[in-house]
Amino acid sequence: MLILEFHPRGLLVKGETYAARECLKALEGRWDSSLKAWVYEHRRKREVLEKLTQLGLELQDHAQAQRVPACAALGGVVELSWCGCLFLFGVAWELPGGI
Repeated sequence: MLILEFHPRGLLVKGETYAARECLKALEGRWDSSLKAWVYEHRRKREVLEKLTQLGLELQDHAQAQRVPACAALGGVVELSWCGCLFLFGVAWELPGGI
């Protein structure tokens, strides 16, 4: 089973990744041995999730973000993830001290 999680370094794909390593490489992920996970840019979550799902791989999506409706006036998508990252216009910004 593969697990998707947000982390300040990016979107992590963790779990039993060895069997899926060629696919994870093809998606241009990089292996981070200290995190024991494949790392992707935060904004690529939808793409990575769709490709892994199309391959029929068992997934758990823990990379959930929280929408902040009060910020809609900014004219873009604003999300706060559990890891303390602010997603503004598709770009991740780490917040000091987290949420």
